[in-house]
Amino acid sequence: VGAKEEQQQTGSFANVQEARFIVYLVSSLLNGGLAGSDMGVICLYKAQETYIREALQTVLQSENGLGGVQVSTVDAFQGGEKEII
Repeated sequence: VGAKEEQQQTGSFANVQEARFIVYLVSSLLNGGLAGSDMGVICLYKAQETYIREALQTVLQSENGLGGVQVSTVDAFQGGEKEII
């Protein structure tokens, strides 16, 4: 996506431009009729996971959180299955 990862205060890393692009893709897929429960976003870093979760909640304006989309780190997602990753 072109931007570099930035180290956060927690020591973890986040790439804001990449996260925004992921939010755009997820929103587009949801608007296209794909169920959130069929999607997963795998993040390499905890800060990236947190940023994407917060951005999705804002964009989706959902009281249910992420609309069923699983956003996790590699370790947390291990063994999970989704239609779209």
